[in-house]
Amino acid sequence: MVFSSGRMVYSSIFRHSFCPNCHEQEKRSELGMKESFLVRMKELMESCADIQMQQFSNHGQIVHLFYQSALIDMKRLRESVVPRLIDLLEKGDSGWTRFQHEMGAVILVPTLEEGEISANLFNGKLLVFLEKDSSLISLDISQKPTRNPEESPVEPTIRGARDGFVEELDTNIALVRKRLSTEKLHVQIYTANGLQRTRIALLYVSDRVPPHSLNVIRNRLLHLENTTLTGGSGRLEDLVSDCRYSFFQLNDYTGRPDFASERLLRGKFLLIFEGTPTATIGPITLADQFLSPEDSYYHYIVATVGRFIRFLCFFFAFFIPGFYVALLMYNQDQLPFPLLATIGLSRRGLPIPAIIEMLLILTLLDIFREAIARLPTPIGSTITVVGGFIIGDAALKSGLLSPGMTVIAAFSFVASSTLVNISLQGAVRILRVGVLLFSAWLGIYGTVLALLFVLLYLLNLHSFGSPFFPSEKINSKNGFFRFIRPPFSKNGLSAHKHSEGGEKRS
Repeated sequence: MVFSSGRMVYSSIFRHSFCPNCHEQEKRSELGMKESFLVRMKELMESCADIQMQQFSNHGQIVHLFYQSALIDMKRLRESVVPRLIDLLEKGDSGWTRFQHEMGAVILVPTLEEGEISANLFNGKLLVFLEKDSSLISLDISQKPTRNPEESPVEPTIRGARDGFVEELDTNIALVRKRLSTEKLHVQIYTANGLQRTRIALLYVSDRVPPHSLNVIRNRLLHLENTTLTGGSGRLEDLVSDCRYSFFQLNDYTGRPDFASERLLRGKFLLIFEGTPTATIGPITLADQFLSPEDSYYHYIVATVGRFIRFLCFFFAFFIPGFYVALLMYNQDQLPFPLLATIGLSRRGLPIPAIIEMLLILTLLDIFREAIARLPTPIGSTITVVGGFIIGDAALKSGLLSPGMTVIAAFSFVASSTLVNISLQGAVRILRVGVLLFSAWLGIYGTVLALLFVLLYLLNLHSFGSPFFPSEKINSKNGFFRFIRPPFSKNGLSAHKHSEGGEKRS
């Protein structure tokens, strides 16, 4: 650096000593640079009306300010920056360097690309351009619109912390850091330099996260440098996933910092996407998607029973409709005679076969689910009443649907609603139709065949290089502890060090 600087000084002296016209050429170059920058800023303001400009002049000195008013602290601009600039113009060039030092300015060059100029402006930076010597600096006086951390609407809680992630990346990192005040919590920032220039934070506890999974996610994040991440964290999850076309979501999510901190201690990593009030968790197993953020706040027996119920509901949600249709269409001899007589009486006179009837009821329930999710709460409750009572009662009384089929479909619908992960609910809805079609085709043999296909499919899935359904641990003690919540030990974690998949590295 010193040699380069000396060479530049020597070159300048040599040029002025032996080239009398060089000084005039430099002046013309600076004049062209100034005019080029101002023309580019004028074009940018014509296309982006939210960019504003202020101009100050005194003693032949002209200063231009460029900023986006909604992204900067206007009070600081009026009370701190502008008065100092006016004082600077009165004193001349002597205070320019001191002004840059006091305001923490970043020196730029007017020949910056247009994308870099707009990136500074739209990140809450104030650009100050001094015409006399074509100096350009950037001042960070940003004040972006934010909201205070409040309870996550995705994961409401009865017990536990009430703060939740927000859309501000730095705030979300601070919410996790507040709970894990240790140097072992590492934070790495990646930037997707597409149209949005989105920042992504990778958080992990250094002595707990699996090294292989950590290397996998790092490499995938590095390949996102020139990617435009539209659609929030959902697109990010698709791009870093092991299988983009999987029925199952190969990562988990949470909007609660307390649950995110617990997952970090269990050997997971977090991906926090700027502009999204949730964090992505990985690597995970299928058992991790049955965990509830409130499990840590309840007695371990109560929490274990809750997890076991959610696992049974996952199985029943996609298995029961197909199994019931298989019994009605092919295997009536497997039903007790009183039950068979009751079902036969309820289905007398129905105009459609069992498979079409079940598909019709499940479709109606999914339509109600989508309507409730998309409408405001007061209107959504009205849709529930209209759909559940009026349409359902009318369909039963008209003889279009049978009571037994309605009960089975409703049970499957309610069972899938107990699952914590919304993406897992979507996977259940798809698998339910597949099992139903196999059952209508081959009876109970089709039901068993569909279950085997689901099992083989799960065994071939991976989450950031780790098995999504680790078959080698199903019969082990470690596999057993994935589905229960043991009592906590003195180190703040469950008594079994391998519970829920977390393992401390030596």
